[in-house]
Amino acid sequence: METTTAGVTIQAPQLDINTVAAGGGSRLFFANGIFVVGPESVGAHPGPVCYRKGGHLSITDANLVLGRILPEYFPKIFGPNCDESLDRCVLCWFHCLYEPSSLSEASYSAMKELTSEINDYVKNNPDAFQKEYSVEELQSLGIQRVFIHKYSSLLSAYGIALAKVVNEAQEPANLVFSEGIQRVFIHKYSSLLSAYGIALAKVVNEAQEPANLVFSEETMPIIAERFAALSEKAIGELKGQGFVQVDCERFLHMRFARTDCAIMIAADYDSKHPDSLMNFVEAFNSTYKREFGFILEGRDIIIDDIRVRALASSGSEHKETIAAAEDPEHPKPVGSSQTFFEGGFLETAVYDKKNLLGGHIIHGPAMILDKNSTIVVEPLCTAKITHKGDILLEVCSKREEAASLQVIYTLLFTTTVSPQIYIIEWYGGYQDLSKFSEHAAEAILTYKFSLRLTASEQILEISCFTLNKQLYLLFFLTIAYCSCSFSDLIKTIIVIFSKPIWSKK
Repeated sequence: METTTAGVTIQAPQLDINTVAAGGGSRLFFANGIFVVGPESVGAHPGPVCYRKGGHLSITDANLVLGRILPEYFPKIFGPNCDESLDRCVLCWFHCLYEPSSLSEASYSAMKELTSEINDYVKNNPDAFQKEYSVEELQSLGIQRVFIHKYSSLLSAYGIALAKVVNEAQEPANLVFSEGIQRVFIHKYSSLLSAYGIALAKVVNEAQEPANLVFSEETMPIIAERFAALSEKAIGELKGQGFVQVDCERFLHMRFARTDCAIMIAADYDSKHPDSLMNFVEAFNSTYKREFGFILEGRDIIIDDIRVRALASSGSEHKETIAAAEDPEHPKPVGSSQTFFEGGFLETAVYDKKNLLGGHIIHGPAMILDKNSTIVVEPLCTAKITHKGDILLEVCSKREEAASLQVIYTLLFTTTVSPQIYIIEWYGGYQDLSKFSEHAAEAILTYKFSLRLTASEQILEISCFTLNKQLYLLFFLTIAYCSCSFSDLIKTIIVIFSKPIWSKK
């Protein structure tokens, strides 16, 4: 917080925190032209539609439809008798795998009702979805200042720290594309951090009493005696509950004489060295100057209260490590699935978390499963397993710039008097002509510049995202024209990083 009063600038540290509803039980609505998530929740009972208990559509149902939840990896604890698997009917209906009559009435009706509501709105408001929202506008709808933008790393805590995280620890990469964030740290217990944190939390007992003392050499022995008595009382309470190892923290509620602004100060204090009480004075002066910008030199320091906090751990944190991978670049998936990403469904490798070792690198699209969470690795993202079993998600971590990571599809053509183009396979592209022109111009400049260095073989890397059919021919004509300008070119390899939306052979 920063403000100016009477020409004096006052600054104080402040953190603005807004809550984002993104749990798996958040209901899905369409209201006033906006697709709304929450804050209403379907709860654990009846739960989402796919729980087979007559619930409402929720983020969990959306994940099932998108292929980001795999029912075969869930226990059979659903349905009225808690002995059925997740209901795939909503997924089958969405993909038109079965006739609606073969589906459960609840799943079909819920999806049909929401679809009809949206379609009716679009029909009556044809311009409603022409506008594309900026990141700032999206933030104003509910995610503004959830995190500090200047930080390049984020903790995906409690499984829902980032927008569009649609299931516990599932999808922390969507918003970071827009924000330019490059790394997301996912704790191995990210979907259990509340329970895990409670298990590791310290049990606290505090003892406090008023003092009304002036801090001085004469009162220091009195303060030390009061600390000892309060420590014995606080520690005794916890040991009476069965705790063996108990630590103490000491506090003094301090203020300058003739002021009413007291600050609770903690400092290092050793009962074997009474002079260590002076650490409280140093800490108080430092804190007071930070808060108010000055120190009242020459004034007595008053101690209003003395407090002791006893702490005992309710659990032990095992700092375990996992074995290192012998072949980090080639972890073995346990299967594959069709998962929806921007542009369509992609073949997505599925990995079992327990089979992954330290150093393993997983390139998206992929899914990492364990007993407690599903982590989706988006295309153009890379997940690295740390030596502690956590996951470091690298967003576009130079995959756009390095062909050595993974060549998705390759296009080869040779140069003759009349260029002949051999198309092996092509997927990808651009959403509008202006973006394509920028990338094409950049590609040509890169191409010509590299030819001045060597004429035997050239490698040109182009990052593409969504190419439509109208621009398909333009792209290759541009490359062909560039190639004809240099008779000494033998071969050019174009590495395309893209998403399979359509193919042309």
